[in-house]
Amino acid sequence: MGRIEKSNEKFMVAFGADHATGSFLQVWHQPHAEQDGAFVVIDANGVAIDDHYPIRVEDILGASAWRYLTGIRERFTYARANGNTRPNLDAETMTIFLVKLGFVGLGKEVHAALD
Repeated sequence: MGRIEKSNEKFMVAFGADHATGSFLQVWHQPHAEQDGAFVVIDANGVAIDDHYPIRVEDILGASAWRYLTGIRERFTYARANGNTRPNLDAETMTIFLVKLGFVGLGKEVHAALD
């Protein structure tokens, strides 16, 4: 169990695993200190997107990351509709999304955090 935080010019992310939500990924837009909370949260409860920004979330994330996030949301929705009430975010999916946000080379850290 643990939480790892990483920052780049555009985003701050936190990822890891805990007892309540399983694996999780949280994304803040920089400067993250001025945010009340993550604007994207992915965990066993689903994919939550705070769309109360003056610009569209897809414009903040970028087209590729937005499409990938939409795919994650669709997979979670499908899983729930087919009996999996608490779908989990796997390490590969998390790593790919982090790359799309500009965080390259975190695969080993992601796998370690989720093990």
